[in-house]
Amino acid sequence: MIDLTIFFLKYAFLGFIYLFLFWLIRMVSRDLKDKPQQVSKTEKHPNKRAGLVLELSPGLVGPKHFSVTGETTIGRSPRNKIKINDDAASYFHAKIFSHNGGFLLEDMGSTNGTFLNGQLVKERLPLQSGYQVTIGRSRFLFTEK
Repeated sequence: MIDLTIFFLKYAFLGFIYLFLFWLIRMVSRDLKDKPQQVSKTEKHPNKRAGLVLELSPGLVGPKHFSVTGETTIGRSPRNKIKINDDAASYFHAKIFSHNGGFLLEDMGSTNGTFLNGQLVKERLPLQSGYQVTIGRSRFLFTEK
């Protein structure tokens, strides 16, 4: 009787191993499948350009121009595409990214918040040319051509 139980347990365990391997291979193959790349409208229209003009910031002498492409992060960390020298800004404060032919602004959980035209950003908001983005004591003007 014990031999029959051990025999059954061996093959049940072997069956579970095969099921696990099958599941693992299926999950990996789903992840590795070539998914069609979604191209945003801004990538379809390479002539469309966006930028930020830093108008006001601690220690700023004159306006500073930045190009906005793909996903652009803003904050005090040198790992941001736009690094600002502002103690009121978080290390990773906000990001601007292209979406459906336009650009969106998102706060990245900053301490002091991100403001768009004086309103606190609580969710992703669309940007239009001429909008003001305030991060800490720094003020940017969003431009789009």
